[in-house]
Amino acid sequence: MTRSHPCAQRTKTHNDNSCNMLESKNPAIDIDSLLERIHQEVARQKGRSVQTDGMDRPAPLAIGSVLHFGKKGNAAAYVRSGWGQPESEHQWTDGHEAELAFELPVTNNDLILSFAAEPLIGGKSETQHVQAEWNGVLVGEWSIHKSGTYATIVWSRHLQASPMVLLRFILPDALSPVALGLSQDTRKLGLCFREFRLSPFSDTGA
Repeated sequence: MTRSHPCAQRTKTHNDNSCNMLESKNPAIDIDSLLERIHQEVARQKGRSVQTDGMDRPAPLAIGSVLHFGKKGNAAAYVRSGWGQPESEHQWTDGHEAELAFELPVTNNDLILSFAAEPLIGGKSETQHVQAEWNGVLVGEWSIHKSGTYATIVWSRHLQASPMVLLRFILPDALSPVALGLSQDTRKLGLCFREFRLSPFSDTGA
């Protein structure tokens, strides 16, 4: 007997759509900047834009504040493409990529990026593999098989290029509840987001 996924039940009526090689005798070379350019070039070769100059100015996001997803939440001002309609207390990613955009205050601190979410799993689909790109730079990877809070560090060097951020979640395992026999929902769902937060790294006591 197939067990229904709790979030999928609530959405069944929806149809939304080596470093040594980089060493140099010239102290003027900034290795971090060089690596950053390499990361961006790799991202461009993958066909993903890492430019934020032409992006509509996003809403400001205070470091430490929490984004709550759902109809009563405050995440609506930050979601871009790749999301389903907000539901009571959550919002599903819809498709293989989902984006958040925001503008941060100037900071020299590393940040902790964390989010509370539940994956769509069932049948032979036991895990949602997820990557996060910060303006085209890979900052986190997770294999998510249960509801929980997941986190990664965003190093301060990634914050210097632009205060405007396009955060892209990549979800290669997104699939529809109807394909899993959970409901008639045909959207390609990955994660059911409840909260998102950026905190100073010092807050963790590390």
